[in-house]
Amino acid sequence: MPKPAITTFSSLAVSQSPTNKDNGFYAPQLTQAQIDEIPASTLKDGAIVYNLDTNQFQFYSDNAWQNSGDVQGPAVSVAHNIVIFADNTGKVIEDSGISIALIPAP
Repeated sequence: MPKPAITTFSSLAVSQSPTNKDNGFYAPQLTQAQIDEIPASTLKDGAIVYNLDTNQFQFYSDNAWQNSGDVQGPAVSVAHNIVIFADNTGKVIEDSGISIALIPAP
């Protein structure tokens, strides 16, 4: 059964409370098949879903679904060091160990 069209909100009000952890916005949790069933005519830039198949948030922008967190970096990095790709996927970066301060000015 197809999922209903994504609903847009003009505003989202939450009741703030340090003891109530149930406040906030929860993105729809859908499988890729369910995401594919969303009618294109209802999609607008800014739509957000959580893809249960990839365990990633996705957002709709420029007429396509975009994945959040495509680039993954190190758990620890050094400020002002140059970043390099760790492999050929273009999605994993690492600290090069080279400070930008060591690069001569042009």
